[in-house]
Amino acid sequence: MQSRFWEYINNHGGAKEFWKHQNYSAIMHEVHLLLMSEVSDKQSWANFKYDSVSLFLALASGAADGKSPKVMQYDPKNVTLHVGEDEFKKLLFQKPPRGTVPFVYDILGTDSLIQPGHGERLVTYLRGMHFFSEEDDQPFEFEWVVVGFIRGEKIDMYPFPKNWPEIIEQIRYELDKMTAKEKAVIELPHELRAFVELLGYDAVSAELQKFRT
Repeated sequence: MQSRFWEYINNHGGAKEFWKHQNYSAIMHEVHLLLMSEVSDKQSWANFKYDSVSLFLALASGAADGKSPKVMQYDPKNVTLHVGEDEFKKLLFQKPPRGTVPFVYDILGTDSLIQPGHGERLVTYLRGMHFFSEEDDQPFEFEWVVVGFIRGEKIDMYPFPKNWPEIIEQIRYELDKMTAKEKAVIELPHELRAFVELLGYDAVSAELQKFRT
């Protein structure tokens, strides 16, 4: 079944031109209602109002600098929102999941979409990108920032909690105190899950079995 949300967007200029529509403000409420009718978790999405529409438009049009993920009109029902401090904290300990295309969306950013690399722990990357402004070393102000991971036609997204600077500093402090073994205990389930999704359980299990012989 075709997405009514995307049908509406395409009938009003498409993702790149939608915001230029002469009745943009008037039709935004209607297009937001269409989006909310198609997402899987309406209660979580409703908290972000029109910012959620802007996110889908950004993913379908790309950043101006050309460094955004491949442009695509993602089906709203295939985008999962992970809300809450606990989810955000677990995410910060890790590196971007293997087999995914990571991105950061900043509603106030010039290009909005940025792609972090896979080799850096997310707490380090996000702190460096957002915690201080380049000019005056003051906390970066924002309306809505999310970290997302694209896997094919599906996306997992993690919105920043309001107290994200404190959380990032807390996780960075905890990581600094951890031994390599303690870090591995945190990373292992995350890494194994990513490999199982990529290769299948049997392939991963066979490789693990080799370590027992």
